[in-house]
Amino acid sequence: MLVLWIKVVSAFGECILQPDGEVDRPKLGRFVFSDPEKCQLLNQLFAPYISFGIFWEILKLCMKGFKLQRLMLRDRTSEDDARNRINAQMPLDLKRTKADIVVVNTGSLEVLK
Repeated sequence: MLVLWIKVVSAFGECILQPDGEVDRPKLGRFVFSDPEKCQLLNQLFAPYISFGIFWEILKLCMKGFKLQRLMLRDRTSEDDARNRINAQMPLDLKRTKADIVVVNTGSLEVLK
């Protein structure tokens, strides 16, 4: 993953790093999900690493409100930034047609387990 880190930092600059050298995910998200070209570049950088590790495509479906809330909580980001990130993703209906397994997740974490 060091190679991927180097590629991401080379593409987007050290401004996306936290003081400890880790990628600041919310900052990177704001940077790339507000610009389709930057988003496409990030996708191109990650695609080989993601594709290599996927044997099964698993899609977790959740109600859109849950998805937005979870993303805002996880990344400590604004609603606008979270919506930009969600809108940059492949639509759920299209993901569902490409998935081998669909896990419907409209309840709590305990229910999902």
